[in-house]
Amino acid sequence: MPEFYGIEKKIKSALEESGNEVVWIENKLLPFDYKSPNSKLKFLRKIYYFFFSPRVRYIKRELHKIENLKFDILYSIN
Repeated sequence: MPEFYGIEKKIKSALEESGNEVVWIENKLLPFDYKSPNSKLKFLRKIYYFFFSPRVRYIKRELHKIENLKFDILYSIN
């Protein structure tokens, strides 16, 4: 889930208090993201994302960090 006024920390701590182990991966805006409301030169940014796929690389890198863990429940908040 993305950072949002500290709510992610409250959700994580509530889940940990109930006896769960929590792994949090931030869904964040990456540099040069063409979906950002303030982005300029969207055409060039789309080309950058098409060729270099920074979001896919970020997700793969984060999942590689936790690849040996087993999960019972997955919460996905966006």
